[in-house]
Amino acid sequence: MSEITRLPAVPVIVNDPYFSIWSAADRPTDRDTTHWAGEDKPLFADICVDGCKKRLMGLGNEAAMPLTESTVTATATEFIYEDMGVRAKLKFVTPLLMDDPDVLSAPVTYVSLTTESVDGKDHEIATHFSASSQLTYSGAEGKPMIWDTFDTKGLKTGYVGRRDQKPLSHSGDHITIDWGYLFLAGKAPVTAGERGLSITGGANLECMIAYEDVASINYFGRLTPAWYARNGKNLMRMLTEMDARRAEILNRCRVL
Repeated sequence: MSEITRLPAVPVIVNDPYFSIWSAADRPTDRDTTHWAGEDKPLFADICVDGCKKRLMGLGNEAAMPLTESTVTATATEFIYEDMGVRAKLKFVTPLLMDDPDVLSAPVTYVSLTTESVDGKDHEIATHFSASSQLTYSGAEGKPMIWDTFDTKGLKTGYVGRRDQKPLSHSGDHITIDWGYLFLAGKAPVTAGERGLSITGGANLECMIAYEDVASINYFGRLTPAWYARNGKNLMRMLTEMDARRAEILNRCRVL
């Protein structure tokens, strides 16, 4: 029997069957991330060290930073890279806490990109993470799009989605979401446009990527939102709460 040296696909965002993004390659820079059914749903991350830019996730023109290690747990996937005297850690945590339905149903994944010097020198470092608007539609039927950015209680937020919204208009397997809105939020500046959402930081970057599906299930003819929104809580209120509880929730995820 041959030894399994890696997972066939590595989970990146695994919130629900629609908001489900995987890296199906040896390294996250070998191909773009995809929906579990195979359609491209690109996420991008890169780092610039002393003026030299390298990719950490997704395809692009820049060289890829060498991957040295990857770890997958029940709630998190972490990629570790090392080059140019710097170690970078790109981590995705989806807090699927079975004993906390409000957190479990919140369509949020925590993203962090942290760096440290490994050669004893000071380095000028910039980090960047972005998500394509392809996450909000299937095939080539996404345009026209709408997008905007705003600031709520210090949380800089951007969103993007289809102008024409038809929630729960499909049935069957191997389909991806083509309604609702993709959100990116953090303390660093966020930009939004037809092509997607981006956030840029310094040596360390923290953000949340979320999906407001508007309607999660057609329950006997009634379009019903996710559990977290059962009492009228909107996604921005949920995001600010998840941001405030970040340390607590991440600590709970670490013990799983």
